[in-house]
Amino acid sequence: MSLEPKGGLDMAWLEVSVRADLEAAEAVTEVLSRYSQGGTAIERPLLPPDVEKTLGPRQMVLVKGYLDPQNHTLRQQVEEALWHLRQIYPFEEPAFRHLAEEDWATSWRHDYHIQRIGEHIVVVPSWLEYEPQPEDVVLLVDPGLAFGTGLHPSTRLCLCAMEAMPLAGRSLLDLGSGSGILALYAAKRGAAPVVGLDVDAMSVRVARENAIRNGVAQQITFALGTLGVEGYDLQPDAAAELPRTYQVIVVNILAEVIAALTPAIVAHLAADGEVVAAGIIQDREQAVRAAWAAAGLRVVRCAQEGDWISLIGVKGTGDSA
Repeated sequence: MSLEPKGGLDMAWLEVSVRADLEAAEAVTEVLSRYSQGGTAIERPLLPPDVEKTLGPRQMVLVKGYLDPQNHTLRQQVEEALWHLRQIYPFEEPAFRHLAEEDWATSWRHDYHIQRIGEHIVVVPSWLEYEPQPEDVVLLVDPGLAFGTGLHPSTRLCLCAMEAMPLAGRSLLDLGSGSGILALYAAKRGAAPVVGLDVDAMSVRVARENAIRNGVAQQITFALGTLGVEGYDLQPDAAAELPRTYQVIVVNILAEVIAALTPAIVAHLAADGEVVAAGIIQDREQAVRAAWAAAGLRVVRCAQEGDWISLIGVKGTGDSA
């Protein structure tokens, strides 16, 4: 994968970094990704497992974005957006520093490490070596350029839910695909066809490159756009090439976005399909459940890591989990 930023090899960057706990990190990443031309990164310190478990969502990470240093209006927009976000989530004020191109190319790699998730999922940063065990499903990712590295509890919750599901031969949509990590896992488990949608062009590019790296590029279609009740909203429009319904839809986005997209998700879910949703903070769980119930989705399983929730839903009425 090329790590060249949009500005070219000689471009310097303005790095904006925000120290936040895991609960706020995803929201900060989403804000920075709107403005960052050089990608975003989440740096997480390597802690002993017992310490990491004790800290839970209070563990601190460093979220970074890379801006054009000549665009002073952009910096002001970032500062204003983060100020408004701080009224919802408590996190430190952003710090800014200038980086030369060679510093940018490697700075986001610090503190990433090989992770084992669930029983057999192993997420490996592409520059590290790993000798897989017989039943491992290895996902090679470059985690610095798009959200979805396995570091965040919501991503781990999605992967663990998917690990417990039959995927071989089932159609799957990864809505808000980020780095493509969930679609990569689905393809390696034999899901087909697999589609990933994201509204961020950088994420789509990174996901496609990660698919090539993992040898599943022919099995996954990544597209720029989102889902509507009546069909797709894609740039460029390639909706005719995509399935109308899916047997599995995974969505790892903020709870408010999941709730808003629920009618579209239900419209594209096969009669016997399942929805896996994460990115849900505990105090926003009921908003998602209410949106699902109104659209005819019933929660059949839920899981929790710290203050983060994942829900699995199916069409139909009845008692929810």
